[in-house]
Amino acid sequence: MPKQVKVPKSVSIGIGQLGLDRELMNGLVNIIHQGTPLADTLRRWPGDERCFSFQVPIKRDNEHHFFVLIVDDTTSPDHLIVQHIGYAHFSDDA
Repeated sequence: MPKQVKVPKSVSIGIGQLGLDRELMNGLVNIIHQGTPLADTLRRWPGDERCFSFQVPIKRDNEHHFFVLIVDDTTSPDHLIVQHIGYAHFSDDA
């Protein structure tokens, strides 16, 4: 059975403060909950061996959005806990 993804309130609030439009926000949340369980064998996070990093690139029109999730997969045997999310974006016009 795949691990369940948990997004702590502080991370959820942080995601909300990114200023993403509804379509992009829904896409990101979908990827977090469906893609993260498939990514738990990716590269370990050098700052904390309990975690791995999961990169999420989303391209829409001429804009590129890039998210990096830091996910704890060792604290709970049944859960993947999103500890942090980083975000950057740029436009082809820039």
